[in-house]
Order: sequence, then C-alpha cells, then structure tokens
Amino acid sequence: MKYGFESEKARLFPSIVQLSITNVCDMACFHCPHSSYTKTKNYHRSYLEMGLFKKIADEIGKNKGSLRILGWGEALMHRRLVEMVEYGKKADIRFINLITNGLKLDEEVSRGLINAKLDVLEVSLDAYKEETYRKIRNNPFFEKIKSNIFRFLELRKQLGGKTYVAVGIVDQPKVAAEIEDFKRFWLRYVEDVIVRKYRDFKGHNKDVSPPSKRHPCRCLWARFNINSEGKVSVCYDDWRNENVIADLTRKGTTISKVWQSKKFDEFRKAHLAGKPFGICAQCNDWIASSWDKPYELVFEKVEKWRNEKGI
Repeated sequence: MKYGFESEKARLFPSIVQLSITNVCDMACFHCPHSSYTKTKNYHRSYLEMGLFKKIADEIGKNKGSLRILGWGEALMHRRLVEMVEYGKKADIRFINLITNGLKLDEEVSRGLINAKLDVLEVSLDAYKEETYRKIRNNPFFEKIKSNIFRFLELRKQLGGKTYVAVGIVDQPKVAAEIEDFKRFWLRYVEDVIVRKYRDFKGHNKDVSPPSKRHPCRCLWARFNINSEGKVSVCYDDWRNENVIADLTRKGTTISKVWQSKKFDEFRKAHLAGKPFGICAQCNDWIASSWDKPYELVFEKVEKWRNEKGI
C-alpha cells in the first residue's frame, strides 16, 4: 500500500472538507461521546455564522472540492442549513454531503434540501429493529425517522430532485447480527447503505480492539476538519479542541494555507515514520480511515447513479 498524497491536486487542497455547523445535538446516543463532551467545562453551544460559511464554501468551490456537513452536533439543529447548502452549490462545490440522525428531517426541511440541490443525504439509523435502536440511540423516534426517510424519497420523486440517499449503520456488537437484514431492507428503497466501523472515540467505547499493526491515518491526506467556531483541528475526534492548529475567522487564514502548512506536515511525517504524537498518539480510530475504500467512492457512485437515471 502506498501512503501519502496521490496527486498534486490533493497536496494543494483536501479531497473533502468536514464541517461541523453546530455542536448542539437533539439525541444522546450511547456510542457517541457528545453527551460527555457537553459536560466538559469549556463546552458552550455554538452555531456556525453564515459569513464564515460563505468564506469556507467559496474556497471549496474555487478548488472544486467537496463538503461533508457533520460533526460535533446535529446539523439539522442549525436554522440556516438549507440556505448553506443552496449557497454552497451556487459556489460550485462539487459534492455536498449531509450526515444527520434524521429526527428533524420534516417536510419543510426535506423540500428545502432537495430544492437546494443537496448531493448526498446520509441518515444514521444504526439499527434494523426498533428495540435495538432504543438501546443504541437512547430515544423512541425509530419509526418517526423511518417515516421521514420515506417522505424524503417521495418528495425527491415529486420535485425531480437529484439527492442520492444513503442510510448508515455502525458495525458495533449490539447490532452485528442485524446488519445484513438492515442492508437487505433499505437497499429496496435507498441508493446506498453505509456500514461504518465501530470507533473508540478516545476511550468512550471501551470494547473496540484495533489491529496490532498500525497504518498512517488517511484523514491527514484527505480530510480537513472545521468546527462550528471556525477552528481547525487535524482530527475529527478532537472533541475538546485540544489540537487546534488554525482559526479560519482570522484574516488571511485559508483552508489551502493550513492544509499546506508545516504544522499539518509534522503530523503526516510522524504517521509515515510510525511515531504519531499529540491526539494521534492516543488514537485507536485510525482503523476507520480506509486507504482502499475511502468515502470519495460514494461520490463516484452518485455520478454513476445520476448518469444511469439521466438526471
């Protein structure tokens, strides 16, 4: 396996910018560290400002990059989400991918996202059976969220939308026996089922056993992480903002400059040398950063699906 930048383009700009537009969530899932995160002394609610979003979107569009809206909260909690997606597509962002728990995916929001030309909607449902969902997601909204997904599909058809729809599940012990049933059921309705690896989240989930041989984390060569206050960290798992390396609210600070910076390269070189430091030294989640099956393959599927559908 060859590790590192695959092209000059990748060296200049990240393949995917991962943006958290809020750190507020309407769920308290057991496998997610958000509940613990909100109890830390430095936590305060935040929502990405529209002006900063436009700065980020303009740079991504200029570089023909892609955007994943996800992160330390539930994106549908941000009242300007639809406006952001619409602006991002007009700014010429190649693909915009929204990851959501689906609870607030109501009629109005669904229509808005479809009309705004959202490229990929991924709903994290995480279980095939309602009883399992309650154990993992810690709430009674299983059927409501399923209904939201089906209504989104109906609206997409009515509005002639081009949003590729995926449903996600984490391959964790409580649902391992349901994954094949989950895939069989949902692939009758949506374009994709994404099975995610179970993550440690810095010790939050203590039953994760990583392989003994470590590989460099692909995120350092392909992902750029921005939180809801415009802070940049080398890792999506930096919930406590302990490894912030830049602030995009500062004049002159850009994604490109940070991506090509010596600070970022220090982390990359350490991974290649097998000597990760800082947040990386404590991490067991590098196993989720796949070099041979990266998320970019989903975008290739989107293009193929649209071509086949003639949309």
